[in-house]
Amino acid sequence: MINGWAMVSGAQGTMLNFVGENGKLISDLWFAKAFPFTAETTLAYVDTGNLADPNSRYALYLLMQDGETKRLSYDAQMDGVLESVCGMVFMANGEMREQGEALTLVMSTDDAAAYVNCNALVVRDPATQLYGLFADGMQQYPFAFDSIKPLASDLVWAEYSNGYVRRYAVEGAAYPLPSSYSFVLRRGDTQQIVSIAAVSEYPIVFD
Repeated sequence: MINGWAMVSGAQGTMLNFVGENGKLISDLWFAKAFPFTAETTLAYVDTGNLADPNSRYALYLLMQDGETKRLSYDAQMDGVLESVCGMVFMANGEMREQGEALTLVMSTDDAAAYVNCNALVVRDPATQLYGLFADGMQQYPFAFDSIKPLASDLVWAEYSNGYVRRYAVEGAAYPLPSSYSFVLRRGDTQQIVSIAAVSEYPIVFD
């Protein structure tokens, strides 16, 4: 469970929804494609079944932690959104957009790593091949680093790849998980260590 919501699937495993701490579903709608609640919002597609207008077959929804849902658009396919994680939306064409109603374009990238335990994103600028660090949907460090990685420790980060986006979650650690996570930002022969507060003390599992 992340940010108060866990993902559940129907008996056939083809439809998805979210169940909260109170045991209630986030919506009467069931989603054909959905992304975990790794931030205050997430995205999900509904199959409308509209065969008369193929361009409106799938509806893209924005889901909020308070259970509110807003329809953003209609699409012919569900492959436009590659990932919705840590406050950003990653499109199949490499665009990184803010996870909100406007889906505002932030930049384009070819490499992104999401550390869901602390809502951190390490993103590469394709023009310079340098990395920047985002936390809670805001850029905290500029694209000026050769690498940004978690500080070596006993923690194991399990990786879940989806195209140019990788999701990481701490694996095999018991409750409660750490209250913060440290990252090493390297530039040339220099390095600095920064800590980012955790967003969940519960283990996070992606199936």
